[in-house]
Amino acid sequence: MVTNLQKTLDGLKEFVHEASLDVRYRARPQDFTRERLLPFHRVVSIILSAMKRPLDLELKMIFDLVDGLDCPTDSAFSQARKKLLSEFFVRWLEHQSELVYACPHETFMGMRLFGVDGSVVTLPDNLAMRKSFPGVTNTKGVTSVQMRILCCHDVLNNHAVTTRVAPFIQSEIDMAFDCIGGFGANDLLVYDRLFLGWGLIRMHQMKGVQFLMRCTLTANNRVKEFVKSGKDEEVVQFEATHKSASKLRKLGIAAKIGESLTVRLVRVDIGGKEPEVLATSLTDTAKFPHSIFKELYFKRWPVETFFDRLKNKLKVGVFSGTSVEAVKQDFHAMVFLANLQAMIERANRPQVDEATRHRLHNYQIDWNKNLGLLKPMITTLFAQGDQSKALTDLLKQMAMTRYLEPVRKGRKFSHTRRKMQGNCKHNNYPNYRHAI
Repeated sequence: MVTNLQKTLDGLKEFVHEASLDVRYRARPQDFTRERLLPFHRVVSIILSAMKRPLDLELKMIFDLVDGLDCPTDSAFSQARKKLLSEFFVRWLEHQSELVYACPHETFMGMRLFGVDGSVVTLPDNLAMRKSFPGVTNTKGVTSVQMRILCCHDVLNNHAVTTRVAPFIQSEIDMAFDCIGGFGANDLLVYDRLFLGWGLIRMHQMKGVQFLMRCTLTANNRVKEFVKSGKDEEVVQFEATHKSASKLRKLGIAAKIGESLTVRLVRVDIGGKEPEVLATSLTDTAKFPHSIFKELYFKRWPVETFFDRLKNKLKVGVFSGTSVEAVKQDFHAMVFLANLQAMIERANRPQVDEATRHRLHNYQIDWNKNLGLLKPMITTLFAQGDQSKALTDLLKQMAMTRYLEPVRKGRKFSHTRRKMQGNCKHNNYPNYRHAI
């Protein structure tokens, strides 16, 4: 597994080198053509290193680890990053996924399993940002600039394959339409409530992509009838409404009002006050019996913890710049970093098991602490030359028991709502400390 990780890192470094020669990732053709203190590859690795403190402090920490180079000013770095287009990080993320799936990976009954969900991030408020991401006014009349994000996250391999950003006014379901084209017949997408819609189901069936969607109990007449019937499962027909048909026609897809699609409805008990209903394209009852769906739906939970890591551990809402391009660079770089951390965690699993084999509990990497160990090593891992020794040393350090935590299954804690702490920028949480 360590060998696969090294090959993946080498492939990612090779992509950076090739991209440095590609004018598509530069603001101007002449950018990054002269030998400078901040060439293309160094600007990329600095952005990737999760700069959440003042820029001059972050740059000092990075350049203290580089022999023979003076530390640039924060102004010099800000000017250098303007030469780099955020499109580079989007394509780098795609290449990262290509390399990950070229190596052995986990599947569910031969299919890659993805959790699809969205969230919202508040952006720096300035005129340029409001032009790209129009402000949103709440019920109290306060206007803020927000970005809606959508992620298709491989819940078995802890890897974000597709991420989209859009103004807050665009809905998550509209963003989901744009993501389906990147998946195929061997993929299963699992959605939470509010994604269910005739148009989105039609798009899945057109692309041959399997889906599982949680329904509200009043989603449409077919779902209402199924709930009243008391059946555990039933294959039904969903008919297109005027709204769903016209929406597809705007996308250039033929659709008629009343056109029907075959969907399997499954009733499951997930511990709530009343049973839940799932709509799925998995209509083969022999291959996909009713008994698998409760566990299958619960498998989407890692997409929720992914957003927790992204927003609370990686602090994706704390940007190192205030321009639109800087915000997009930071966001896609943090998704890339979350994936990189997951890759390292998987590769280090054998070392963790060996270090804790005599202990009572199974152990896992403490994601937050290991992120703190990874942060100062980013520029080293992506520096030119052979960095295999640096990677080996990092893996050994991460596998030390002081940076691990026991896995105690079956623990349950009641949710305690914390009181707000007044007009203070910092909160004290008993089980969490910032690592970057």
